[in-house]
Amino acid sequence: MSSQRTAVVFELGNVIGKDFTQWRIDLLCELLQFVVYGPYGSNVVLSVSGTKIWYDETYDFHRLEFMANGHKVHVQLYKVFSSFIDEKDGWRGCPTYDIVLFANSIRNACGLAVTEI
Repeated sequence: MSSQRTAVVFELGNVIGKDFTQWRIDLLCELLQFVVYGPYGSNVVLSVSGTKIWYDETYDFHRLEFMANGHKVHVQLYKVFSSFIDEKDGWRGCPTYDIVLFANSIRNACGLAVTEI
């Protein structure tokens, strides 16, 4: 049995636009991995579905969207992360270096206590 994480499957939407940057898409992919697996684990701690990552050229945000535990999660990234859980403000203005704490806040908002990881 392998202890390696497997990549979380997602739909890749628009990746074209004047201010598109691949590193932001990569950072959203990394965030998704932390949400699903936690910072150290190889087992799924929060299942997600309907996952999509894309660049929104109209508003100049890189976005991640998924369903988890019956909650709709939307993340946008420009210089910092912001989240919306069930269309309500979550953590707004999280620095990218706090990606693990940001993933924990998303899991917590979806009903998975950090102590369960």
